[in-house]
Amino acid sequence: MNVGIMCGSRETASMESRLSNSIAVSEIADMGYTFVMGAGET
Repeated sequence: MNVGIMCGSRETASMESRLSNSIAVSEIADMGYTFVMGAGET
């Protein structure tokens, strides 16, 4: 199953937000899911 990732890529995102997103993506990937990611403006 593919999982869509819809998140911002601005440099102003907090480190806590980046870390929690990283952990969530790793846990989902460990369950065998693949990701479909869209490009943003930055």
